[in-house]
Amino acid sequence: MTKSKSNDIHPVSTFIEDLSINLTSAPSPNAPPNTITARRLVIVGDVHGSRKTLEKLLQTVQFDKDKGDLLIFVGDLVNKGPDSGGVIDLALRLTARSVRGNHDDAVLRAAERLKQPGDSATEQTEKKSRSTITAEGLSPEQIGYLAGLPMILRIRLTAPVLDVCTIVVVHAGIVPGVPLEEQDAHAVMHMRSLGRGEDVKLVPMEEAGERGWVEDWDEWQGREEGTMVVFGHDARRRLQRGRFALGLESGCVYGGMLSAWVVGEGGMDVVQVECVDEVVESE
Repeated sequence: MTKSKSNDIHPVSTFIEDLSINLTSAPSPNAPPNTITARRLVIVGDVHGSRKTLEKLLQTVQFDKDKGDLLIFVGDLVNKGPDSGGVIDLALRLTARSVRGNHDDAVLRAAERLKQPGDSATEQTEKKSRSTITAEGLSPEQIGYLAGLPMILRIRLTAPVLDVCTIVVVHAGIVPGVPLEEQDAHAVMHMRSLGRGEDVKLVPMEEAGERGWVEDWDEWQGREEGTMVVFGHDARRRLQRGRFALGLESGCVYGGMLSAWVVGEGGMDVVQVECVDEVVESE
């Protein structure tokens, strides 16, 4: 079972970012203060440096920032795929929001190590790692974008969409019954399933387990409807549709699909496109 490893991650500047979103196709002068008016939310699964496929997906959903569309990622913008820098540049240009994924964090830690002097043997080993190679190819601005990503994005809608009032975006998952503020940062980026501890509490696990954490979440969340968790990370299970959770990691970088959840005042839908970037072998 996974124990807390939050001290092993790159420092977090913001653990939870809160947004108030007013979903409407027209400006709303009566929206609460500090509320963002958006035509649609386009929440995208793990991109992993697959810039061309991301552009294809945005074209497919007819994403238009100027018309009020808001782009959000579930983390793992970088690593594995051919153009991590291009993905970040596109995110910056479109003023996209995101949470930090485990690969984003690995690149941040690699970038920090590159600043530190070390023995040549260690440096040679690290330079062979995927995260270090990615970090070497990113600019300070691109690294800064990753470093500023929160662990959790909590979106409160001013009006529910199909009974969804709150959308929580994380990279891997959250433990039922634990307040968002008390979730373990490492687990939020790495968990795939839940085990039972000695005190019968649910414990995050990085292993896939017999079933994903979504089933436990649905059973627990049924007592407090209205919150939808959107996540990525678990590529082996591909697209996961729970009642109160949606997993968007559909294996794009392995030759699968890149998925998005499109939410507007009129409803919500999952849109997928096939990968058009260079793919890597499955883990």
